[in-house]
Amino acid sequence: MTRFLSVFFMSLAAAVSSAYAAPICNSPEECKAVIAQANALLLILEPAPLQRVSIIGVVFTRNTSIPALGEAYKDPWGTVWGSVAKSYKTRDEAVSYCRSIGAFLPTSNQYERLTKYLGYGTVRGYSVKVANGQTDVLPDLSKTLFWTSTIYPPDDEGIAYGFNNSWGFGADYVILPKSKLFAVRCVFRQEYITPPIDPYDPPYPEI
Repeated sequence: MTRFLSVFFMSLAAAVSSAYAAPICNSPEECKAVIAQANALLLILEPAPLQRVSIIGVVFTRNTSIPALGEAYKDPWGTVWGSVAKSYKTRDEAVSYCRSIGAFLPTSNQYERLTKYLGYGTVRGYSVKVANGQTDVLPDLSKTLFWTSTIYPPDDEGIAYGFNNSWGFGADYVILPKSKLFAVRCVFRQEYITPPIDPYDPPYPEI
């Protein structure tokens, strides 16, 4: 009986090893489908945290009101910040993309407000990371420049925002031709019972 069990488990181990050695996809399309299924499973097994807190204590709350925004978070002002779009786009493409998913491209004033939520200009300092330093307050916030919907009037150029501390200026905007390719993060503005008043916030959305 012992010898039989040993042979059985050896055969089982060989079968499992053979299965793992075989490719799980045989074309780029199949591999992309496998990756998509794996990412969907990861969201179930490791759901995103319900809140993220900035270095100065500002709370960003997980929001699922627009599924197309991906892993989105609502700031205290009521702006829901989505995940970064998969591909870089020109400024006008970015505006069109956000509209196509029922959202908007953020204005420069909205990004300016976001920098303050991250501690920019405060005595406690500035950081794109959450209070414990483990991850960005918004997904992939520190990686690149993001288009805004705001136009720089004299030259009809676009304004992009960056948040990476390693660039030396912490958080700031740059004025660039609208044809440049940069990242896109769409937003959605939720309604308040009594909306906060900001005289510097332009009409929404700004195009």
